[in-house]
Amino acid sequence: MPSNRIKIIFSLSLIFLFFAHNTYAFSSPKNDLKSPYNSIWAHLHYLQVDTYNSEEAIKPFKLESESKQALELANNLLQIFNWKGLYVDIEKVPKDSMYIDSLEQKPIYYPFKEDLPDVYLIKQNDQWVYSKHTLERIPTIHKEMGLIKSAILSVFPKVGHNEFLGIEVWQYIGIFALIILFFLIHFLLSSVLSPIVKNYAQKILKGKLGNQINIQKITKLLSYFILLQLLRLAIPMLQLGVDVSGLIGKGLNILSTIIVLLIALQILKIGVRITTKITDQTESKMDDQLVPLLEKFARIVIIGLAVLQILSYAGVNITALLAGVSIGGLAVALAAQDTVKNLLGSAMIFMDRPFQVGDFVSGPDFSGTIVEVGFRSTRIKTVGSSIVSIPNGVVANATIDNFGVRSFRLYQTTLGLTYDTDAVKIEAFKAGLTKILQDEPVVHNQDIMIYFTEFAASSLNLYFKAPIRVASFDEELQVKERINIKILQLAAELNVDFAFPSTSVYIEKN
Repeated sequence: MPSNRIKIIFSLSLIFLFFAHNTYAFSSPKNDLKSPYNSIWAHLHYLQVDTYNSEEAIKPFKLESESKQALELANNLLQIFNWKGLYVDIEKVPKDSMYIDSLEQKPIYYPFKEDLPDVYLIKQNDQWVYSKHTLERIPTIHKEMGLIKSAILSVFPKVGHNEFLGIEVWQYIGIFALIILFFLIHFLLSSVLSPIVKNYAQKILKGKLGNQINIQKITKLLSYFILLQLLRLAIPMLQLGVDVSGLIGKGLNILSTIIVLLIALQILKIGVRITTKITDQTESKMDDQLVPLLEKFARIVIIGLAVLQILSYAGVNITALLAGVSIGGLAVALAAQDTVKNLLGSAMIFMDRPFQVGDFVSGPDFSGTIVEVGFRSTRIKTVGSSIVSIPNGVVANATIDNFGVRSFRLYQTTLGLTYDTDAVKIEAFKAGLTKILQDEPVVHNQDIMIYFTEFAASSLNLYFKAPIRVASFDEELQVKERINIKILQLAAELNVDFAFPSTSVYIEKN
């Protein structure tokens, strides 16, 4: 009892799918073959049960003198469409009698150029008919798609045509055989592809892969992809009908797209690993930040293209979808101008490279060490160890003083001595300062400046300048501290006192 219910439900589902997707009943055009639409309509419409008319159906095949042969070709071509799961959307067929193929620039029309490149219509004497090449290829294609049926029925001639749930026994046997072949071929492909891909990758990439995990994954995915392509060729041979074959075909296309997506992501990981090794050898740290950003962008593009392809296989109008997304994207862009500005700012930063990670920079409202440059903002570590995020749009338009690219760091100050310091002590003090700087290996001795320059209000001022060749702000502070301590020690040895702002008050007696 339950099996009968299942059979009834399954049969009703097939009937619904048939009338929903495989009915070629349309408003009747003139059967004059003046356009691709008229010719294909005549072929398909007049082979339907309710509108059967063999004389009208064979007209696009131009074999009036051999009507029996033309009818066989017409039926065979319809069966090919059904077995391959190719549903003719008649409303998308050109109705223009002067139609020209945009690629070939000829009066030629392919109903399914990718799936059936040998089947097409041409214009002859103002009529659109199937080409001579198509008529020659139809019997061959039809015979090829019956190979599995012929092989199985030769072994099971009696029970092969028995039906169960609307499917013949030979088709069940064919499905079971394909499943077994699937696993066998997968095993063979994995065994053969793995060493080939591994050796080829090592030869091309010259040992820059690190571990071989990604290569193994790619090999496995490639074997599945090849199997899916073989299944696409075999499924039409099971002759399951336009609805079932079309559904399976869409499923195989979607699975193939997903596998290509996974392969592309694995290749991206290998490319990122190789690029990271290269950037690690460069002095600039900006490229270290650029690699992960480019990886994220490439990942988004790859996944986005895969999603669009999957939606296309699912029957979504991609052109209309992209148009809607473009209009929505324009509205979002207008509403989020700051975000767009920041994205453009990040692009300008990476192109112009005004600084790199680790540089100490100073701007109108910020100063600190560059920690990270992202898509939206630049993160800066201040002197107080806090992290400040500055929008890239602001950074790109700001005047930035980059201390990180300096060839040296300047120690420049004024040393004020008391007015009771005589000239001899000043000269001795200058000589001692010069000696202190000359003993420092990081000080550029040729650019040292120590001069007695000014009689100030409360001090005798010495101008003191020393270029320091260090890489970081921390090292700069260490050198300055060391020099300052030595200056204090020198002053103590020479009995030189440093002045400080003071005022002398004189009281006059009457």
